Amino acid sequence: MMNIDTSDVIVSKIKNAEWWQGSVVEDGTLRSVEPNLPEGFAYWIMASQTCNLYNNDFQKISKVEWIAANVVKQSATACRGGRNPRLLETKASSSGGETWLICDTQERHWGRRENLALLAPCMALKNIPALGQSEQHKDNFSAWLARGYTRLELSDELNTALTKGKFMSAIDKLLAAHEADIFGIFIKVSDNNKNSPEHVKPPCDMDLRVVVSKEATLKDVRTKLAELFSTANIKVEKGEAKTSREKILAENFSIILDQQALPALRWDATLIEQHLRFNFRDYLSGPEEDAME
Repeated sequence: MMNIDTSDVIVSKIKNAEWWQGSVVEDGTLRSVEPNLPEGFAYWIMASQTCNLYNNDFQKISKVEWIAANVVKQSATACRGGRNPRLLETKASSSGGETWLICDTQERHWGRRENLALLAPCMALKNIPALGQSEQHKDNFSAWLARGYTRLELSDELNTALTKGKFMSAIDKLLAAHEADIFGIFIKVSDNNKNSPEHVKPPCDMDLRVVVSKEATLKDVRTKLAELFSTANIKVEKGEAKTSREKILAENFSIILDQQALPALRWDATLIEQHLRFNFRDYLSGPEEDAME
């Protein structure tokens, strides 16, 4: 059994090595003390909360959780910010520079916490307070971990209608253009039967609220939203006049969309309670149908 003095020494070494949630270690370094580590990854990111790393009771908290990561070969912008519940593209920093990593929430490893005293991280996910939400890499990582269990659930019928009605493709285009400007994307769905969101099926109403981090970029985001949803620039059938995504959703799928961009300063507690965070495509019938995979 580990005595108090030994625990204090080990915790002191963990602190001095500057381990915290979001610390990154090379696969070979971690494998030197965790020989059963899964194969195929370049880095491992500390997922356990920092308070657990520094707890003196090694019987109560004997293990720590790691998330696997590889270097990004081709950027997937839609996987930044934590909106995709399974994949996260994030930036790790060190004195030697920056490295973009792609994490997979399903690739995890539980290791002995005391082994941290034998190692030191090579990089870490950090927040840059002066910049927008997309540069808060440590916060985005922890929120992404939690979102795997609190993700938005919509009915298959509504998900299918949103995909065929080109709503999902519009969100892709919006993120591609303004990922760094957007704090969050939120929706509210309702039908005449007052069902809970996961049971709502078309016909229904849907409010889309795009919350922008800085008011200076609000006009550009609003312009992009109008272009994507209100402007008649979609050709459904050859020879027919172009139409808008709002009309496609309303006429073909009985979804009445109200889209709006607003600054984070106006995103108050009342609005938060009324809306759900739109993480990304989600299907109740299984992950194999997720178009991101």
